[in-house]
Amino acid sequence: MSFSNKRASFGRGNLSPKAIRLLMLVVLAVLLVLCWQIGTHADYQTAAPIPETQEAMDQDFSYLALTREDQNTQADRPTQIRLEESGGACLIEDAGAYLLSGELDGTLRVNAKGSTVHLFFDGVNIHSGSGPAVLVEDAGKVIITLVDGSENTISDSGKYSGMEDTESCIYSTADLTINGPGKLQVYGYYKDAIRTKDVLKITDGTIRIQCKRTGLHGNDGVNISGGQIFIESEKNGVKTTRSGADGRGCLMISGGEISVVAGRYALVTEEADLYILNAAVQLNGVISNYDIHGKRMIQEGCVA
Repeated sequence: MSFSNKRASFGRGNLSPKAIRLLMLVVLAVLLVLCWQIGTHADYQTAAPIPETQEAMDQDFSYLALTREDQNTQADRPTQIRLEESGGACLIEDAGAYLLSGELDGTLRVNAKGSTVHLFFDGVNIHSGSGPAVLVEDAGKVIITLVDGSENTISDSGKYSGMEDTESCIYSTADLTINGPGKLQVYGYYKDAIRTKDVLKITDGTIRIQCKRTGLHGNDGVNISGGQIFIESEKNGVKTTRSGADGRGCLMISGGEISVVAGRYALVTEEADLYILNAAVQLNGVISNYDIHGKRMIQEGCVA
C-alpha cells in the first residue's frame, strides 16, 4: 500500500488530514523526548561506573591516584612547633615533617619551593583576621595529617587585606592532601574553606566545614577516597574548575561518607566529569545537587 493510500484510508475516518498530521507530530515529539531521557540516563548515571576498581582509577586518572606520600600518616623525628611560640606568624621554608600544636592568631605559611612538606596537626587552633589561616605560597606538595585523637580548628575572618587572590581559609598553590584519623573543623568566613590551585585529595579524617562560598575546591581535580566530611556552604559544596581538555578537572568521590548542604549546588565541575562509587553521599543543593558540565557516572545506591 502506498503512502497516499494510507492517508486516504485515514481520511475515511473522523480525522481530517490536518488533524492526522498534527497527531503524527505530537507522537514524534513524545518519542524524541523519551529517547533523550533514555540517552541522558545512560550517559549520566550507571550501576557499573568507570573506573570500576581502584587500579583502573589510578591508571585512567593518574593525577588523582593516591601515592605513598598521600597515605603516609607517620613521621620519624618531625620538627616540633608550638604555634603560640611563633610570635603571631609561622613560616615553614624547608622540606620535611612538622608536628604542630597550640594556638596561632595569624597565618601558617609554607614557602618551600618544589619541596614536599608534611604537616601533622596535633591539636592546633589557627585563626587569621586578614587572610588565609593556612597559606601554601610555594611547594611541590603539601600533606596535612590529622593526628589520631586530635581536634583541630582553622578559621579566617570576613575581611582579607591585600590577599584577595587567596580566597580561602586553607589556600594552596600546590597539590594538597589531607589524611589521618583526627578531626578538623574549618570556618571559611570570607569565601572558600579549603582550596588548591592543583589537586585536592582527602583520604581520611572527620572534617566539618562551614563557609561563605565553596567547601572543597580543587582547580585540577578532587579525589575524596575516605573519611567523614560534612559541608555547610552558602554557595557550593565541592567544586573543580579545570575544563577537562587536558584530562584534568574530574571530581571523584571513591569512598568515605560525605554530606553536603549548599545554598546553590552541592557538586560542581566546569567541564570535566563526576564519578561517585563505593561511597555514602547525601546531597542537598538549593538550586540543584549537580552542576556538572561533563558526564555523571554514579554507582547505584551511593547517593541518598
